[in-house]
Amino acid sequence: SGAEANEGAIKLARKYGMQHRNGAYRIITALNSFHGRTLTTTAATGQPHYHAPYHPVPAGFDHVPFDDLDAIKAVTTDQTVAIMLEPVQGEGGVHVPSPGYLTGVKRWCEAHGLLLIFDEIQTGMGRLGTLFGYQHFDIEPDIMSLAKGLGGGIPIGAVLAKSHAAVFEPGDHGSTFGGNALTCATAHATLKYLLDYDILAHAQQMSIHLQQKLRSLQAAHPCIVDVR
Repeated sequence: SGAEANEGAIKLARKYGMQHRNGAYRIITALNSFHGRTLTTTAATGQPHYHAPYHPVPAGFDHVPFDDLDAIKAVTTDQTVAIMLEPVQGEGGVHVPSPGYLTGVKRWCEAHGLLLIFDEIQTGMGRLGTLFGYQHFDIEPDIMSLAKGLGGGIPIGAVLAKSHAAVFEPGDHGSTFGGNALTCATAHATLKYLLDYDILAHAQQMSIHLQQKLRSLQAAHPCIVDVR
């Protein structure tokens, strides 16, 4: 599941902090974000109503407004190990970042030795017209989580990391049926179909068409306040 993939990403960042950042463990996430319904991913989610039934939720997450680089800078300390964001917020309201925001976050991470984690559960696998959401913004995260569209209807989640951040060793993370042959074959077939049939280009074309039609409706109906 996506929640399990995000659990893996968080564990990976925490282990990286133990090995390379003097035990730094705090992770900055965004208000209105959604990262899953396990206890830890609920804590990472920046929506207090998800926390309320399960207090005390795991500590170590700092929630700041989305699309506000200064807010990230303000809460960064020597205990911060990572920044975890959705490239486009999904469940929180389909919030698209301003131009330059994610680039600024990436530069801040590079300047301070932080990991950049992208939760691509909803934006990955062609949803933004690129195979992965980060490609739409021309930057690369250190860690990325995938699920939902990855399996074409079959449940699967994955954590991808660059070599410097890939500090897991055998036994650090997994589950009884994780990586089973059926789901992996399905994910491979899904990825192959996306690429072989140029679904990404089709998504880009349909995005333009849908935006035009929705904006026409917005012009005719004042009750529609925004199209995102």
